[in-house]
Amino acid sequence: SRFLSSASKNLKYMGIVGLIQIVRIDPKYTLDYQNMVVDCLEDADDTLKIKTLELLFKMTNKMNVEPIVEKLLSYLKDAPVESTTRKDLVVKIDDLAEKFAPNKNWYIRTMNKLFEMGGDLVTQNLTNKFIQSIGEYEKQENGDTFRDNTIKIYVKVLKKNPNIPEALMQVIAWIMGEYGADSADNEKIKDIIDELCNQAYVGYENQNTISLIISALTKLHLAQDFPPNGNIDMVIRDFINSKHINVQERCIEYKLLKENRHSLENNGKKIYKNTPLNEEQFMMENLDLDLTFL
Repeated sequence: SRFLSSASKNLKYMGIVGLIQIVRIDPKYTLDYQNMVVDCLEDADDTLKIKTLELLFKMTNKMNVEPIVEKLLSYLKDAPVESTTRKDLVVKIDDLAEKFAPNKNWYIRTMNKLFEMGGDLVTQNLTNKFIQSIGEYEKQENGDTFRDNTIKIYVKVLKKNPNIPEALMQVIAWIMGEYGADSADNEKIKDIIDELCNQAYVGYENQNTISLIISALTKLHLAQDFPPNGNIDMVIRDFINSKHINVQERCIEYKLLKENRHSLENNGKKIYKNTPLNEEQFMMENLDLDLTFL
C-alpha cells in the first residue's frame, strides 16, 4: 500500500511487481488495492502502465470484471496509435470479456467497443471466435429474444456509424444473414438489406468482408422470396466480376439461387440453414467429409 501510494514512480513499480507475485498465490489478497492499481494507469510512465495492465489482467474475476474492462477500454481509446501495448491490450480485453462476462448483452456491447477502438488490431481469429460465441449464445435458452436483441444492437450500429471497422462489419454481416432472415417483418428485412448494400461500397480492403455482406444479402433476399430490389441488383452487377474469387463466387451463388429457386425444395430456403462455421462444428455435426456415400 505504501509503495503504491508513493509519489516515486520506482516505488509504485515495486508495488505493482509485488502484487503480481502475490496474485499468483491468491488473487483475493490484491482486491483491496484495486483502486490504487487502476490509478497507476493514469501515470505518464509507459513502463509502469504496462506492468499495471499485466496486474489488472491477472486480478480480474466475475465480481470486478466490469469496472476493470471499462478502464482498460478507456486506456485503449486514449493510447497513442503507435503504442506497442495496444495489440496486447486488445487480446487481454477479449480474453477477460469471454471468461468473466456477467451476461450476454454486456459481452456483446463490450466486444463492439473493442472492435470499434481496436481497429486493425482485431485479428481474423478474434473475429471468428466472437462470431462463434454469439452462435453458442443463440443456441441457449431464450434464443428468439437473444436474436431480436442482437439484431437491434447491430442495426443501430449500421445506422449511426458511417465508418465501421472491417472486423466489426464481418460480425454484423454474419449476424444479419443468420438471424435477420428469420424475421417475419419484411420491412425490417428490407431496411437491413438497404444498409448492407450501402456498406458494400464503403471500400473495405478485406475480401472476406465483402463476401460476408453478399452472403447476408443472399440469405435476406431469399427469405423474402426475391422481390424486386434495385440496390441488390446493383451490388451483384458491380461485384460479380471482382478480382477476388470469393466475392465472385458469392455473387454467382446469389444469381443461380434466384434463377433456380422454384425448382428447389421450399424455394431453396433450406440451403443456408445451419451452416457449420468451422472444423470443430463440422465434427459435431457428424458430417461425412470423405463422401463415402458416393
